[in-house]
Amino acid sequence: MALVNSEPMITDNDIKKLKQEFKKDFATKDDLKAYATKNDVDNALEKQTEKIESMLLDFRGDIFDKLDRNVGGLAKVEDEQEIVASRLSDHDDRIEVIETKLAISP
Repeated sequence: MALVNSEPMITDNDIKKLKQEFKKDFATKDDLKAYATKNDVDNALEKQTEKIESMLLDFRGDIFDKLDRNVGGLAKVEDEQEIVASRLSDHDDRIEVIETKLAISP
């Protein structure tokens, strides 16, 4: 003996209640639109990468400018040192000649 029920197992009211409950626990398509997509993340990452690359290039340029100034200054110091060393050597030679002529020992 089989029981046959002519009423549906779930009513339209039950479906509405279930939808309301699901909305509390599950995100809808509209809810998900507020979140970033893979393309959004990729684009943001690319922009940040370009920004960092630009900053690094500027930083590198600043470093090279400062190095150029320092190397230029160092070259001047080396030139001056060479001139002073040459003059000092000349003075030593002249002193030796004078000491020899005057018979003075160092």
